[in-house]
Amino acid sequence: MPHWSGGGAVWHIRHSVVRGLLLMCWCGRGRHLIAGCTFRLLYPQPLFVKGSYYMPDDPILVSDTQGWLRKAASDLRAAKHDLAASPPLLSDTAFHCQQAVEKVFKAFLMWHDVPFRKTHSLEELGEQCFDLDGTLHELVDRAAPLTEYAWKFRYPGDPEEPSLREAEEALVVAQGVFEAIIARLPEVVRP
Repeated sequence: MPHWSGGGAVWHIRHSVVRGLLLMCWCGRGRHLIAGCTFRLLYPQPLFVKGSYYMPDDPILVSDTQGWLRKAASDLRAAKHDLAASPPLLSDTAFHCQQAVEKVFKAFLMWHDVPFRKTHSLEELGEQCFDLDGTLHELVDRAAPLTEYAWKFRYPGDPEEPSLREAEEALVVAQGVFEAIIARLPEVVRP
């Protein structure tokens, strides 16, 4: 049975008896081949492209990934707006920077079909991203300290504000992470 492998997943492909349909079974990292494969209509694009099987993008996966990326971009925009306010809203800037990194990491994991917990831990999410792309190690290390901005400065009794320098550095890190992850995703999902 021919197969296509990419991103740690394996697609087993068999031509079905019905013309114009392919029998496709998917098993991802650590998953067993699912009995009762699904039928999908062939797209007009050629199946065989440059020595490997062409697999059209899953529209639901594209939409879900774009959703995370749009939210991350919105948080970055909010962080920039908060920093430019007079006087600057430093705690909000820090919070939105953490949120942007969290959401862009989740977009990367979503695209690669890697499940993730409901968490604000950039270290945990970053490690999962690093497992997919080893070149993200330094980026994850720079982003992990932003985790505390998910709750620090948010409630009475907490320190009132980060310094201007802290907020500016958080924005530089968040922007860098966003750009690096976007560069590792296909054009079809980019906001």
